[in-house]
Amino acid sequence: MLFKKELSRAILIPLNLAFLLFYGSGVVLLMNTAHQGGILVHQLGVHAVRDQQLKTTRRQKTER
Repeated sequence: MLFKKELSRAILIPLNLAFLLFYGSGVVLLMNTAHQGGILVHQLGVHAVRDQQLKTTRRQKTER
């Protein structure tokens, strides 16, 4: 307990609602960023590098 006395419900409820509002808006922004990143990856056709492709690329660089 941070305070020596308990806060009244009139103060506690708005504080909790404000926290939930800010927390929820942060979650929405994070979800939007993830969605936009997914769209970007699909539009550009970016794929993960596979092990075999990575080995081939390294071999080609060392042969030069």
